[in-house]
Amino acid sequence: ARAAAAASDAVGGLADRLVRAGLAVPDGSRTTVAAGVRQVRAAAVAVLALGATALLAPGPSDMPRDLLALWFALPLALTLGCLAMARVEAHPYTRWASPAGQRLLAALTRHTGAPADDGTCLTSVAVRGIRAVREPDLRAAFAHREQDTRG
Repeated sequence: ARAAAAASDAVGGLADRLVRAGLAVPDGSRTTVAAGVRQVRAAAVAVLALGATALLAPGPSDMPRDLLALWFALPLALTLGCLAMARVEAHPYTRWASPAGQRLLAALTRHTGAPADDGTCLTSVAVRGIRAVREPDLRAAFAHREQDTRG
């Protein structure tokens, strides 16, 4: 049911209006930011591995080890700097809400009169999912998944 609702025209139209209002992140942007961060992490690991390999590799080398380490220090500093900037600029990583949308949702949660972790607040359920529901029976009903009996 969730996949069918997400694929419906009404939900797609709502998502488009939220993106135009600046409250949601376009679908393509969500995946590109996460993919970019993963690629920079992989680059940092590769620089570390290659630098360690170059420093620990036996054999004749005309280059002093400290100079060799400097050759790998610059790319390592650049990749770690990129990761730090991504952490500041693109964090918290969101699946759909833009920073403005996150602020609006936080304000809605505060102004409903219910605590943010109270299961009676529909906004907190929308933001935090079923873990916002305090009553175990109600949470179990939300979490229940029908077994696929179609075989």
